[in-house]
This record gives sequence, structure tokens and C-alpha cells, in this order.
Amino acid sequence: MTFRIKKTLWSLIRDKDPTNLLALFETLNMLHEKLVIESSEILPNRPVDPKPNPFLSHTKSTAEHRYSKEKQIYPGLLYTEMVCYIDRLVAGKEVTIEIKPEPGLFRLDRFSDPEVEALRDTGFKAFKKAGKFRYDSDVIRLLKFDDDGKVTTLTIQKAKYEAQAKSNLILDYEARPSGPTLRKTLLAERRGYLPELSDKRLAQTIGVSMLLFYRDQGEWLPFLVARSRETAVLNEGDWSDSASGAAEWPADEHNTAKTFDDYILDDLYMELDEELGLKPGDLSNVLPLAIAREFIRAGKPQIFFIGFTNLSYNEIVMRMEERRKDTLDNPNLPNEINKMPAFRRIPRVNSAKEVAKSFHDMRIDPQSAASLYYAHRFFEVMHKIPS
Repeated sequence: MTFRIKKTLWSLIRDKDPTNLLALFETLNMLHEKLVIESSEILPNRPVDPKPNPFLSHTKSTAEHRYSKEKQIYPGLLYTEMVCYIDRLVAGKEVTIEIKPEPGLFRLDRFSDPEVEALRDTGFKAFKKAGKFRYDSDVIRLLKFDDDGKVTTLTIQKAKYEAQAKSNLILDYEARPSGPTLRKTLLAERRGYLPELSDKRLAQTIGVSMLLFYRDQGEWLPFLVARSRETAVLNEGDWSDSASGAAEWPADEHNTAKTFDDYILDDLYMELDEELGLKPGDLSNVLPLAIAREFIRAGKPQIFFIGFTNLSYNEIVMRMEERRKDTLDNPNLPNEINKMPAFRRIPRVNSAKEVAKSFHDMRIDPQSAASLYYAHRFFEVMHKIPS
């Protein structure tokens, strides 16, 4: 077999492209960048056997298999429930969540195997190189959880986001093909189960997420957003929660009241402001629906909120776009939300069961699927109560 440059290709490369094909290719490449990479207007079909994420496996079947002995909140959803508040709320009862801050800064315990422990540094370096880590911050680790049916108590401690990046966010990173990973090591100790919440080899920081509902022609509809590929996880352009992030420890902890509102809820409002440009006064009601542990991040706890606003869809989109422009102007901040797609519509889901069965095909990410599931359960239980 012999190879030779054809005259047509030679003229395209060496000459001034008389057919204008190179200019056309350049235009098509630019459109691909804008519509697929830099926005969520067009999402490529998922391959049958997708290339695994080098840091975290998002594959539903794999996650379910790994933690097969954990009870899922519903088959197909990658969380196990710690507590659900829906029945208490609908029954007219108060939901009380208290916090117990522990002193000191949390430090990760070491893995006994030096090769596994070394993955923290090599995996973190790769994580940073991939643009998933921009800056360190003080976040909130959940040490202990208690709920007696009336009061939930969260025992918490200050941690660094870097500790999360060196544990819960690089669980499937391999330094060599078929080599050890943090997750393989943990699963070998507790086959089929998540690590204990008290396992200090993982940061287990608290995540907060809100699904915001707005009114349209008498119907409450969820405001989902399209996450960009700059987000650390769940970054495939799928539909995502209205606002979410790692709960951050108060900057002035000595003058901050040790309450759930001041440590957790205020941080959720900060996420809403940073991502959607919404203030607490823009919300008519905010309710915690559940706390659950995620399979993908080996039991990282997540608090799911539902929020309601009297703003219209267009008003929310306008606020979001204004906030996006502010973020794009700041090189130190990642742009975590794409512009609201003009041609893709937020999927309509009619029941909690439908969410669990169809979220993957609807291109809704696993965390938001759990949010939608709890929101629909809330509405379904509400409708069963006589008015």
C-alpha cells in the first residue's frame, strides 16, 4: 500500500482555498464549539458504551451494582435516603433541623496502602489540570446525623474543598490501567455498601440543591438549568437543579449564630444569587424535602430543597443571564451554567415514578433526577390531602 497526497487536498492546504472549503470547515467547527461544547443547544447522543469519567463514574448501572445492598430512594435513582420530610410537611408539622459545630479543621485520614494514598496527589493534580478545581474554600463536613422523627441534628465540622477534591471527587481515578482506586479500596472493605459516614478517609461534605418552581397558566413548573462542562461533576450539559453547590462554612464563624439557617440556608441563598441572580425576597416559600447520600460520590450527603417564586419564566431567565455575564467577566470564577437553550425545552415530567424511569433519556442529571423525584412526591402527597 502506497500513500500520496491527492492534488485536491494539496491545493486546499497549500493554495488559497479557491473552493472555500477550508473556510466552510472552520465555520462548521465554530458552530460545533458554540452549539455542543460551549452551550447546551445540541447534545450529542450518548454512546452505548461511553468512555468512563476519569474521576467519577456516572454510569447508572455501575453505581447501582457497586452499592447493591443500599436501599435506593426509588429504583434507578442513585441515592439512599437518610430522612424525608414530605409527610411531616404535608401533615402541617414543623421541620426542625439543628446543627452542632465541632471545633477544629477536618483532616483526611490516610489509606493504609501507600499506592492508594498516593492517588490523592496524582488524582488531584489531574483534577486541577482538567480545570475542575479553581480555588479552595471552607466547606462543611457532616460528621454525624441523628433524627428522632421531630428534630434532625447535624454534627458538622469545617473542612477544605481540597479535601473533598482529594477524596469524594476522584474516587475512580487510576494512576495506571486497571490499577487501584479509592473506590475499589473502600468497596473491598464494605462490599455492596457505602462507606460509613464517620470514615475520615473521605471528606463527606454537605451539598445543597434547590429545585425552583414558577407558575405558568395555573401550573407549577420546575426551572431546570443546563450545566456547563466547567462544573466539577455532573457536567455533561444535562438539565440540572436551579441552584446547587457545596455548603460553605461561614467566613465569620465566631459572630455567626450556630443555626441551620445561618450555616446552611444562607449558603443556599448565596448559590441562588450567584447562579440565578435571585434574592430571598424573590422566593415565596423554601422547604427542605430530604437528606440523602449519593452513590456516585460514595455517600456524599445532599440536602434537597424545593422553592417557589412568583417570578415568571422569562423574568428568571433574564436574571440568570445577567448573572452569567457577571461570571463571564470574572476570570477567577467558573461559568457553571450555560445560556438557557433556545431550541431545547425543559422536559415535562408527570410523576415521581416517571422521573426515576426516564431521567437518563430526558438528559436530566442524577442529582436533579432525585430533586425532581422528591418534588413530585411532595405534590403527589399534597394532592391526596383533602382541602
